[in-house]
Amino acid sequence: MPGWSTKDVAAHYQRIGSPTPILDACGDGTRKHKYNAKTTTVDGIKFASMREAHWYTALKVMQQCGVITDLELQPRFLLQEGFTDEFGKKHREICYVADFQFIRVKPDHMKDDVVVCDVKGVETQAFKIKAKLFQKQYPTYKFEIYK
Repeated sequence: MPGWSTKDVAAHYQRIGSPTPILDACGDGTRKHKYNAKTTTVDGIKFASMREAHWYTALKVMQQCGVITDLELQPRFLLQEGFTDEFGKKHREICYVADFQFIRVKPDHMKDDVVVCDVKGVETQAFKIKAKLFQKQYPTYKFEIYK
């Protein structure tokens, strides 16, 4: 379809009964989120949802008050290394990217917790599997889900 504008492509796909994702991709660039989450920007950081942005703001306040330290966004954890199977097919590594990681400060010389948390409105099957793999692979981390 050389020479077609994105509007031409969108109109073509609409005429032939195209599924919504193709129209969204070819449309005006304002594609809807799968779970109706609204992308939100706080402190110049783009968050996938308003809920995630809210938790970021709350965690920042907690850090300023000394309740937590070392707030980190989007920490990445390796769940399984990539490999090549017996037929020569390459399999990519499996990683889990959490929303936040921080250290929860405990009083009275108790050991501080390293907390890894995810903000979820909907817990998908893929998330549930990765959460189990994460908890098995990294048992010293405290894993939390914020809803």
